[in-house]
Amino acid sequence: MTMEHMGLESGFMVIASMLMTSEKKIPLLEKHNKVVAVCYAPTDDSGGVLPNSHARWLGESLGSLLVPRNKTHSHQSFTWLSKALGVLGQGVGSHTALLKGVGTPYTDDVKLSFLMELFLRRVVGRLEGGQTQAEVAQTIGVSQSAISRIWNRFLETGNASRIPGQGRRRATTPNEDRYLVLTTRRHRNMNATLLQQHLRSATGTTVSTLTARNRLHGVGLYARRPMVCVRLTSRYRRDRRERATEHVNWRRNEWSNVLFSDESRFSVHPDNRRIFIWRDRGSRNNPAFVHESVRFGGGGVLVYGGISIDGRKDLYIIRDGPLTARRYRGEILRRIVVPYAAAIGDNFILMDDNCRPHRANLVEDFFFEEGIVRMEWPACSPDMNPIENVWDAVGRRVAGHQPPPQTLQELKRTLLEEWDRMPQLVHCPLNSLIDSMPQRCSTLLAVREKHTPY
Repeated sequence: MTMEHMGLESGFMVIASMLMTSEKKIPLLEKHNKVVAVCYAPTDDSGGVLPNSHARWLGESLGSLLVPRNKTHSHQSFTWLSKALGVLGQGVGSHTALLKGVGTPYTDDVKLSFLMELFLRRVVGRLEGGQTQAEVAQTIGVSQSAISRIWNRFLETGNASRIPGQGRRRATTPNEDRYLVLTTRRHRNMNATLLQQHLRSATGTTVSTLTARNRLHGVGLYARRPMVCVRLTSRYRRDRRERATEHVNWRRNEWSNVLFSDESRFSVHPDNRRIFIWRDRGSRNNPAFVHESVRFGGGGVLVYGGISIDGRKDLYIIRDGPLTARRYRGEILRRIVVPYAAAIGDNFILMDDNCRPHRANLVEDFFFEEGIVRMEWPACSPDMNPIENVWDAVGRRVAGHQPPPQTLQELKRTLLEEWDRMPQLVHCPLNSLIDSMPQRCSTLLAVREKHTPY
């Protein structure tokens, strides 16, 4: 592939490209106003259809073929490009693959319009090239009646594109669309049925709930489950601000001395809403599609874990009863934390939450005796502790385990396996989680101590 840059008075930079797809090449040179493009179409037995790999390459080249200087991409750019390439009916085999490379600067409406124009030009190009309507329909994969309508429209008007204004009239006017959007933004908990009723009472227009949802989807509004967070009082927000201000400028070498530790409970039958099934309509009560819940989750396991940069502690399963301050000191601090602190050195810092066993007097005395420094951290702030993301990742892995654990022993074994695999999980890189601490602190200050997306 060779490229040649050409400067134009219109402010566009055009790159002439050659796409090599076979030994025999036919150069296509087409000029349209201020656009010049060169490409080579294949003449092999594929009938002039580019493979998907070449179509994707061509799509990735769209941004290079027409790059407006100091302007945004527009539909006119696509129009000029399609006329300049002149490959329809001779080149592009998969328009879907072609548009995969268009990239984010183009909106979905522009991509769809460009896709339709490519399709119509491809049909007309094949018919003008001598193919029959049946052959074109079979090659492209549409009905012959659709090809016939396109060809007749082209013969009558000289343009295969549909005349603007044709088609069924929209059920709502632009003002009614704005009313739906404004009502939704004012009442975020309102469902599509209530929106439909509000629109009918305000304007007299009756639409389906699907239409109401489609109007909201058109402006980027979708129904989603809200993020569930702990309620933040003024005291909690003040503590969050103080801790974030204190640590926002910490660097990686300072965070590398911190051991982020926490306990978490996992149940054999967790009551989560991550489970979805594919079923036919009307089969809701089919025993194969019923998820039976067990009281208290069928038993659970309390585990302790700790993570740090380039390291983590082995998962410790807390057996035989709840975790008390005495057990926390003897089973966790003395056996796990103290040896790790000795390996890190005098700069070691322990970060744990504010639950009662962690803040008992005998635990505080133990820290003083061992010379362990504890990082004071605000209460009700799981978004500021990266190990919470680790627990979520482990929980997802356990929930997706096939077959899922059915007993406490199977759950313990699965937890240990997933914890050992954790450093290799792509969606849970430990170093990246800890490296995000400065960003977490700055984000917390930016949202004024409210909930952060972490």
